[in-house]
Amino acid sequence: ERMQERWQKNPSLLPFFAQQYPLRRVGQTDDIANGVAFLCSDQAGFITGHTLVIDGGVTIQFQEDMS
Repeated sequence: ERMQERWQKNPSLLPFFAQQYPLRRVGQTDDIANGVAFLCSDQAGFITGHTLVIDGGVTIQFQEDMS
């Protein structure tokens, strides 16, 4: 919510932030909701104790920078 508030106050920042993500866009609430829906579905019936990272690839980008 804080980031959305920041972008609403200064929409010119959005393209800059989007370029920081490997997918070249910022996450939407549907991105998170889709992950939650998957984990609640029968398709995830054998998944336990997992952390689902929904970050547009930022985590991988930082790991590559560290190597």
